[in-house]
Amino acid sequence: ASQFLITTVSNLPGGVASVVATPGSTGRVYQLYSTTNLSALPLLWPPYGPLRTGTGAAVTFIVTNEVSHRAYRTGVQVP
Repeated sequence: ASQFLITTVSNLPGGVASVVATPGSTGRVYQLYSTTNLSALPLLWPPYGPLRTGTGAAVTFIVTNEVSHRAYRTGVQVP
């Protein structure tokens, strides 16, 4: 699997945030992963939310702010 870049993380009303990653591509599916502890050993990155199908535009993930801090990474794969 390869990676693509998170370009924006924005707070939205109602305790949610958007994570935008680019570039998206058709024929690919994208996953957001998150962790709340970057110093954990082993470092775990469980999937966060549903897979997103690429459309050729930026891929937006909506996340809830149920913890005080969270780190994100993204993944892309061929379906």
